[in-house]
Amino acid sequence: MGISIGPKPIITDNLIFYADAANPESMPRGGSTWTDIIGGVEISLQGDTPWWISKHGGCVDFDGTNDYGTFTHPVLGTESFTIELWVDPSDNYYNYITFMCTTRGSSGYSVGSDGGNDSLYYDQGPQGANRHLEANEGSPLSGMHLHTFTRDSDNSGAMVLYVDAVQLDTGTSTINLTDTSGHLAQLNNGGEDMNGRIACIRMYKGLALTQEQVTQNFNAQKDRFGL
Repeated sequence: MGISIGPKPIITDNLIFYADAANPESMPRGGSTWTDIIGGVEISLQGDTPWWISKHGGCVDFDGTNDYGTFTHPVLGTESFTIELWVDPSDNYYNYITFMCTTRGSSGYSVGSDGGNDSLYYDQGPQGANRHLEANEGSPLSGMHLHTFTRDSDNSGAMVLYVDAVQLDTGTSTINLTDTSGHLAQLNNGGEDMNGRIACIRMYKGLALTQEQVTQNFNAQKDRFGL
């Protein structure tokens, strides 16, 4: 099952959240609210305008100083899930930055770049063994890329990190993700600000996308981002 994004489909089974800055119904030009077109969740954008820029058909731009977004994050609980982000962190892969997060702690997660290690990270709950995924790129990625994080609760909480549909790390976690304090481009208590752009956010609940499905979603939109 799929919906057309350009000429190709993305997976829509179990899709509970989809914000796309190229869709004016999701991100009005000149607006300060970015809306999830599946469930109607609103991301309130804070800081300096303009938010929307036309690059790649539409992105939300963050200045790395005082720009961020807040929203009510869906409760993922202990179920399988997938989080996908089309992100261009500009030159800030060399810094500790946050792409998206809930409250760090026993019931939250964070996704971002791990500073001087030139690596991406995904943490569930407290930072530590068996909850942390990391992929050392060796040098910062340039431009917009698809970052995908999955957890399969039907397979002992198996987690996988992908970039552009390439599997880079695995782990396990059965943490109950109940925190709803969603934040974009900054930790929800401040810090780790991102200088860069986010074009799309997708979340699936009850479904850990397979390698084949992650590849399908990547192929559906890669032309838009010049990949």
